Amino acid sequence: MNRFAFATVAAAVVLTTCAAGTAAAAPAVTGSAQDAMNALESNGYSVIVNKIGRGRLAECTVDSVRPGATILGPFDAGIGSVNRIDRQTVYLTAKC
Repeated sequence: MNRFAFATVAAAVVLTTCAAGTAAAAPAVTGSAQDAMNALESNGYSVIVNKIGRGRLAECTVDSVRPGATILGPFDAGIGSVNRIDRQTVYLTAKC
């Protein structure tokens, strides 16, 4: 296989992998809303909290977790720059 064909196949694999990652569903969470937020952040998610009620987040339950925007960053695969997932945002709705 010549260099051009290899680079084309490698780029297609990288782009397909990145595109598949953007369609992922929001992760499942358990515990209080505070526990869920901490777990999501420790797994690399950027969490935006929507709180319904006046209680502290540690006293709230998780109503829903929805996927948000996927932030892409540059990645040099040796065959030119392609985008990779840099950060995934999720929206956590908490009921207090």
